[in-house]
Amino acid sequence: MQIESQSGRLVIDYYRIQDWYCNLIHDKALKIITLNGETFSKSVITTQNYVNDVYNRIKNFNYVDNNVEHTTPQFVSTRELNRCE
Repeated sequence: MQIESQSGRLVIDYYRIQDWYCNLIHDKALKIITLNGETFSKSVITTQNYVNDVYNRIKNFNYVDNNVEHTTPQFVSTRELNRCE
């Protein structure tokens, strides 16, 4: 999923993730924040935080859903998974 600020300067992409053995990890997602076309941050978040973040940004900050669905899961290392918030 991809959401964007009204100014278009900030874009947030959310991806499904998988481990090294191509096992989908259903309770976490990869969040990538892009500011002015440059990657600002990448983090692994819980699915609950993903749902809350999208809802909050669309409802309270008027972010726009770009109708972009990222269907290819992204690889995330075990170390990154263990740092999940």
